[in-house]
Amino acid sequence: MSPAAKSTPATGPLLVVKDLVKAYPNGTRVLNGVSFEVHAGDVFTILGGSGCGKSTLLNILIGVDAPSEGSVHVLGENIHQLPRPKRATLMRDVGVLFQSGALLQSLTIAENVALPFQQHHPEIASDRELLEDTVMMKLRAVGLSRHADKYPRELSGGMKKRAALARALALDPKLLISDEPTSGLDPVSTKEIDDLTITLSRKSGATVIVVTHDLLSFQRIATRGIMLGAERDGAVRGTVLLSGTKQEFHASTHPLVRAFLQPAEDLAAAGTVA
Repeated sequence: MSPAAKSTPATGPLLVVKDLVKAYPNGTRVLNGVSFEVHAGDVFTILGGSGCGKSTLLNILIGVDAPSEGSVHVLGENIHQLPRPKRATLMRDVGVLFQSGALLQSLTIAENVALPFQQHHPEIASDRELLEDTVMMKLRAVGLSRHADKYPRELSGGMKKRAALARALALDPKLLISDEPTSGLDPVSTKEIDDLTITLSRKSGATVIVVTHDLLSFQRIATRGIMLGAERDGAVRGTVLLSGTKQEFHASTHPLVRAFLQPAEDLAAAGTVA
């Protein structure tokens, strides 16, 4: 565990989204009454096709965007009603792995992983030896200790994702929100990221929310999740088509859910999914 001080754990669900609506001035409703809860220990997936509002939902969950209606409670707090300083403090307990990795290109991998400590824990950042030891511990966990002094441009796509995962988990957050973590990766790198996400989140105690359209990852890692209606689905765009366990997803007879999951189920039946 990181030396970073932790806030008092929240009771009940770690994330509660209730009646969430996001509408734009032109009348388009990207999210339309979305509700769900995420509990400790979940690997919660947010599924859906193009235009379903996954990215919009993620931005609302991390406080970058505000809903038109509804609420988001993170660790017991309505994040969109908190003053900015309190929201920033709360969000220290939320790690975010962005789709692109969002590594700073002018910094080495070690310097990227050190950023959360420099921003939030000056008592660690001011002790050079402690900071270096802590960063190396995080990099060892993702198999990148030998690459600490390299810059992002010198790494493969999978290595960049691993470095970004190390940074997202640097402060041992209670929640890890991961946006399309396997996007653009080959099948081997995809499985590595899936396995690392589960292994490291369990070690750190983080509950995981994965925004994805990768059905193979869903097969491997999900415990619970929701599926949102896509833009092509017309009136049900941005609504929750199904909420439940992975088993309930596979048992669903909803035609849109079936159409979305069928390719991955066919691969699993053929023995392709590890």
